[in-house]
Amino acid sequence: MDLDLIPLRPVQDLIPHTGPMLFIDKLEDVDHAQKSGSVSCTLKPDKRYWDHQNCFRSHWLLEIMAQAAAALLSTLDQESNMGLPQPGVLLSIREWRLLGSPSLIAGDQLTVFVAIDGEFEAMRKAHMKIYRQDILLAESSMSFYQSPGRAKI
Repeated sequence: MDLDLIPLRPVQDLIPHTGPMLFIDKLEDVDHAQKSGSVSCTLKPDKRYWDHQNCFRSHWLLEIMAQAAAALLSTLDQESNMGLPQPGVLLSIREWRLLGSPSLIAGDQLTVFVAIDGEFEAMRKAHMKIYRQDILLAESSMSFYQSPGRAKI
């Protein structure tokens, strides 16, 4: 079976986040052979990443990157899990680099590039870069654990 021909599922089917905690919009592409892909995100005014003065709080870029990695991991695992997403947890943030102090506003389009660069049993390491257009905003390496089953957050 050519995994790259499998249609990409909506992110709501790939990660357990819902409502105001669902920050990503769409899994744009997946390269199964390279274990990489990209995810889009439009900053929306009703999400939790704004402070009381409607300024974006940059630490939420970590959550956007973690959700992007989870969507990719779920897609990469769909053949071995009969198409069912696996819940997982973020084990660690190994690296976090914020490049400047991005002034983001509602409506900004972000793209997260994710590459899985390490695996051991149910643990995975991913490296993510998040861009607004062609400007690199931040990058991070994170470790994840995935277990069987499904949960909603």
